[in-house]
Amino acid sequence: MLKKILLVYVIAALIVSVATTLMQVQPALFFIELLTGSDNKFPVSATILLTMLALLLPALIVALIPRLFNTKQRNLVPDLTGKTGILVRRERALSNAVYTDAVMVNGEKKSAVSNGKSTFAELPSGSYKVFIKGATTGSPVMDITLAAGQVLKLKTGYAIDGLKTKQYLETDD
Repeated sequence: MLKKILLVYVIAALIVSVATTLMQVQPALFFIELLTGSDNKFPVSATILLTMLALLLPALIVALIPRLFNTKQRNLVPDLTGKTGILVRRERALSNAVYTDAVMVNGEKKSAVSNGKSTFAELPSGSYKVFIKGATTGSPVMDITLAAGQVLKLKTGYAIDGLKTKQYLETDD
């Protein structure tokens, strides 16, 4: 939820910075006066950038304060003793970072995994077809067989292949 609010705030800051620069009103007027040369011209792109950065400072402070005071550990792997299932770890990456990927088992969503996080999907022993469904792409299907009390560790992520981003799913050693 915080990511969506932050994204909307960034878009609003961009719109306000462009509009105030074009209209030459505050808050951009401060940077216009600061950057105006002796020829009475100012760099528009630098003014928009500085105005946007100034507008984003409050959001940066609001986003960082909870992280500074959060003492609980995040993303702890649950106790898997005696459980059967798959533990999926998504590697941290910039590509598709804001999206949550679905862990699909036999075509049914069993869990979801966010960027840099792990998730556990408890399954009975047996054979399964597992893949990860991202917002824009999906991983290849992996055939797995689970014995009773076995936890299979998998990792997923995104790899850049030329101009395309491909999602992968492989065993995690």
